[in-house]
Amino acid sequence: MERKDVLKLAKQVYGENDKRVTELADLFSTASNDITNALSEFIADEVNWSSPAPKSQIQELMDDIAKVAVNAAMDERPFVNQTFRDERMKTYGDVAKQKVNLILVQLALGEKQIIQDNLNHVDRAPEVNSQPNKPVYSRAKTEHAVRKIVGDHHPGWQGTSWQDRIYKEKAALMRQLDDQVDDVLKNHYKPQDFRKEIAAKLDSSEKRSERILRTESSGEFSRRLIDDFTQRNVKRYQIEAALSANTCEECEDLDGKKFDMDEASEGVTLPPFHPNCQCTIIEMSDDDYSVDFSKMPEYYGLN
Repeated sequence: MERKDVLKLAKQVYGENDKRVTELADLFSTASNDITNALSEFIADEVNWSSPAPKSQIQELMDDIAKVAVNAAMDERPFVNQTFRDERMKTYGDVAKQKVNLILVQLALGEKQIIQDNLNHVDRAPEVNSQPNKPVYSRAKTEHAVRKIVGDHHPGWQGTSWQDRIYKEKAALMRQLDDQVDDVLKNHYKPQDFRKEIAAKLDSSEKRSERILRTESSGEFSRRLIDDFTQRNVKRYQIEAALSANTCEECEDLDGKKFDMDEASEGVTLPPFHPNCQCTIIEMSDDDYSVDFSKMPEYYGLN
């Protein structure tokens, strides 16, 4: 592919990211409102949060959880089952917490679907050749690459996929909100007293989700290009940074750097180089050349 074709494709891929980010924002906003409304209903009923909840209310919630579990994809069910497996539901407080957890589980599954749809969009990129019988570039990363992609602010991450990162982040968010639910119900706070705090927690989660979406789509795009280059026996590629006011110094320094195909290492010599990276690569043909002006003869007037 020519440089203009790759850059056009990159613009298409990263433009799609912006659409998906809007979908994520709507999803998280709805979840934040649902959590606030669910807690507001418990407060309005003026129930004792430690009193036994009616069996009908517990059964209704269990039915809702069962529906989510049944409709979940096979790779999603372990997350749903693990969330509710050992949780008791006896008191109003228990029911309130599990309602919040159910909203967060649905949020995680919706988030996963949006990101997966975005990656599928990258896979369908028409300019990239698709030959499923050809071995695909391995995604194995060095420790350095893993640290750069995950980010230094995620010390507890041990997942091997972006799905695991979503699930673990939501599990941590559930633990945070468990404490807040106890506080809200125990003190009968009004919605205006806790709405902003819940929204802030969901906003932080949304930003992490956006980072996953942008970083994973960048990685998928790079892997597709490397696969295409390999199939066409391209020998070398060049880093093309998305030079703008937001471009980091690292990507500016890497812009124009050339690497052999066997040097491709995601996060080190292949984008993404950091979360939210929008760099891409272009192939170097055999007749590409550059001039080192420092080695030009004196009679060119360059010494």
